[in-house]
Amino acid sequence: MVPEPARGMLDPMIRVLVVDDHPLVREGIRFCLQSQPDLEVAGEAEGCDQALALLDQERVDVALLDMRMRGIGGVGATRMIRAAHPTVRVLILTAYPEYASEAFQAGASGYMLKMARSQGLLAAIRSVYWGATVIQESLMESLGLTAAKPPAEDAGPLSPRELDVLRLLARGLTNRAIARELRIGPRTADQHVHSIFIKTGVKSRTAAVRYALERNLATGEREST
Repeated sequence: MVPEPARGMLDPMIRVLVVDDHPLVREGIRFCLQSQPDLEVAGEAEGCDQALALLDQERVDVALLDMRMRGIGGVGATRMIRAAHPTVRVLILTAYPEYASEAFQAGASGYMLKMARSQGLLAAIRSVYWGATVIQESLMESLGLTAAKPPAEDAGPLSPRELDVLRLLARGLTNRAIARELRIGPRTADQHVHSIFIKTGVKSRTAAVRYALERNLATGEREST
């Protein structure tokens, strides 16, 4: 029997199954994940059948699925994976935005487009592992969700500590990892992240990463005025 993911542990190793029928795509994703100390490629599959076979043999925390594959597509694969391995989170990475609603109905925890930056993908993998739902901001309207509002005029600029937290968010760190990095309490880190969301008007960690990158805040540089 494959052991369940050790959720709640400090510094867990998140094991990712990459499922895509294009070898070059799998190679690029593997290269991206291998550079992260807390992410590990548990295996690669060309389609649903091979993915299910690997899931029976390996401990997997997040299955990263393409949507359009030969044989069983992403929606069917999501449904089958969730039925056979309910502890595995499914994150869709695709070039096709029109299947997002079906994917979430099938049990996906996230839906990302392949135009996303690598930092956004890394943040999405970590977020779905910890139980969050990740939705590409550009897809929110099509799913009938409220898009992010602009920051309130009286919200004020980000404080120096919030900028520190935002930079760590852009690196893909979880709230707990941010707390350890800055030597603050986990609840304090949660409060800083919440304040960043309110002040910037973003609705997800992925959107916060995009906000930081677009304003050159991810590396400590201040936004030009």
